[in-house]
Amino acid sequence: MTRHLLIFAIAAAAGSCASGSNGAASRAACALESGDSVYLVRGPVYRDCAVDERAAVIDRSGHPNFSPSSPPPGGRACYTAEVEFVVDTQGIPEMETVKLVRTNNPDYAQAAVPVVAGWRYKPAILHGVPVRQIVHESETMAVAVVAAPAGETPRPPTRAPLC
Repeated sequence: MTRHLLIFAIAAAAGSCASGSNGAASRAACALESGDSVYLVRGPVYRDCAVDERAAVIDRSGHPNFSPSSPPPGGRACYTAEVEFVVDTQGIPEMETVKLVRTNNPDYAQAAVPVVAGWRYKPAILHGVPVRQIVHESETMAVAVVAAPAGETPRPPTRAPLC
């Protein structure tokens, strides 16, 4: 009987260690990366997985002032820019932290980055206190060229390009 209890105790201890390492692994996956050091200039900052409540979009109504320099091939195109930046404790993007992550058109990205200044968020919360959080967002624009006879108003396409 004692031997069975000893085996059970060892199995229970092994299980608790395993679950403890999962917690450490998830915290490690959420840790700031070396490239995130630029965000620390104004104080502590967190990734979305490290806060109790993530920063939430309140207003993203601004859009890039962009017109393609030439008609898109096939008459349809999608332009996209992914950016990363810090939302402060008031819910305002810190423009000096805006970093272009990826784009399929540098001219579109150049027009998209300034729009971030007008976006507003509910700030992230950690332990009941607003904190700075790194946010990753995408801005996308679909373009379709529509042919219309001279003198007529062009009609929008029946289907927008899928982006």
